[in-house]
Amino acid sequence: MKKLLTASAMTAALFSAPLASQAATGQTDVTFTLPGIVILHYSSDITVEIPASYFGGADQDFEDSAAKTLTSLDDDANVDVSGGPADADINAATSTIRNAWAVRSLSTSGNSQVAITLDTATASGPSGSITVSNPQVSADGSTFGATTTFSSPGLLSSNAEFGDVRLDLDMSGATSAGDFTGAQYTVEATNI
Repeated sequence: MKKLLTASAMTAALFSAPLASQAATGQTDVTFTLPGIVILHYSSDITVEIPASYFGGADQDFEDSAAKTLTSLDDDANVDVSGGPADADINAATSTIRNAWAVRSLSTSGNSQVAITLDTATASGPSGSITVSNPQVSADGSTFGATTTFSSPGLLSSNAEFGDVRLDLDMSGATSAGDFTGAQYTVEATNI
């Protein structure tokens, strides 16, 4: 009986106490797959206030210094209207809207692109209109064009890629002061 008790005690001791040779380890490689993603930030409504100084200042007198000799009571003085802004400045003004959009993105190629299209080219006012043409974009001071390409900046807002919009304006059809509304462009961000 004493032998049986000793064998039972030894068996119980073996199963209750872990032995160093019972340990096992394994290593696992983990892969995280991120999707391509584009986050576009933009202003849905922008008002560009054109300063009076663009037109040479507010309420100015431009004296025609050429002497006039009129030969009848009903004659044409033909005053010189060349003072002030040149017609070309009014027909072909350029408006640059800085930081008009920003992109955060992840892409497989490491590159993203923003494109611009003009949806509505006419801004109507109280009297007359302004015509918008040649929409262009630029990323962080790069060359303006119909598209701009840049390295995908990741998803941190502090790393976002900011960009500008440039529009050509023909203000020769505007015959009143006030708001000229209705022009519209679209910016589209894509991973390339």
